[in-house]
Amino acid sequence: MASKNPLPENPSIPLHTKPSAQAQTPITLPLPPLTTTTTAALHDSLNEAKDTLTEVMDLVYESRDINDEVKALLAEVSRETRAAAQNTAALLRNQGLRNPALPIAPLVVYRSGGSVAAPDAALWPRDADEFYALRDPQTERQRSMVGYLVGFYGVDVPRWGEGMEDYELAVDLVENVLGLQEDRFIAYRATGTKTRPRLGAV
Repeated sequence: MASKNPLPENPSIPLHTKPSAQAQTPITLPLPPLTTTTTAALHDSLNEAKDTLTEVMDLVYESRDINDEVKALLAEVSRETRAAAQNTAALLRNQGLRNPALPIAPLVVYRSGGSVAAPDAALWPRDADEFYALRDPQTERQRSMVGYLVGFYGVDVPRWGEGMEDYELAVDLVENVLGLQEDRFIAYRATGTKTRPRLGAV
């Protein structure tokens, strides 16, 4: 007995199909070819990146230079501040001196180049007695001491160095620089208590 719905007899159409291996291959899109315009754009981008990097490096080096300048300035200010503090302490001590046998505190000089100079100990008066004796120098060493103090502290003595040196005026001007007060020494001598330096005496 024949079936009611016979299958078509067509061998060209398979009843069950399987995906082919070709269907499982991923699809890739071809990249557009590099044209002259694209190459030029890339070249320009690279040049811009190089220029930017150069500018950044210039800023870095510039900041380093500024940092070095700031450090140098701070160091100079620090030296000047220390010199000013040292001179303030020396002035206060000299202004308070009464005993002429006690040593005079030297003041330093701050140079424009950033250096700090102290007076030569060989040409520095030991005490007030030796200092005020320079008003009437009797030896070549005393005259050299006055000339050195005038030059070291930049004291302006009229006609100094012209063979008509006013040593008394020069000593008075240096006295003002050092903060000495001769009246205090005179009053101390009047008491008849002048002695050589004692520990803690002023």
